[in-house]
Amino acid sequence: MAKQKRIFRGRGITLSEKKAEQYGLELIRLREKANGSLKTKDIVESARSEDSPIHKYFNWDDTKAAELYRRDQARHLINGIVEVIIEEDEEREIPIFFNIIEEDENGSQGYVMVEEVIKNGEYKNQLLQKAIQEIKHWQTKYKTLKDLGVIFGAIEKVQKKLDLKR
Repeated sequence: MAKQKRIFRGRGITLSEKKAEQYGLELIRLREKANGSLKTKDIVESARSEDSPIHKYFNWDDTKAAELYRRDQARHLINGIVEVIIEEDEEREIPIFFNIIEEDENGSQGYVMVEEVIKNGEYKNQLLQKAIQEIKHWQTKYKTLKDLGVIFGAIEKVQKKLDLKR
């Protein structure tokens, strides 16, 4: 049986194919070196060396890195707080804010409240597109689990409905 070639890509991060390949191989090497699960602290420690293939991925300027980290914390905060809706003794959690690309000349991103998303057709369309992307990612991730076939079928029906509305 022929050995499969591993191909790496960045997902959710912008990387060239070459960088994704370098980073993927280095992460696998670190995992093998760890002889167990790979820890983020081990990745950072290995990346400290300027000779490390992943060194340039990280921001080593502590002042800039601290500010970026606080912004990341702010994203986690705004995404982590939900509103609890109680109807007929049943609770459900809904996000308060959604990340939306604004309709200005900069195409800047910001967070708007769910009520604004529902009222604004462009924001609602962005949210639907994001939901479809997440569903497709989820489908790809779990496509080998045939037990989820019924769910996949229902997703396809909803996607076709949304495509017809456009």
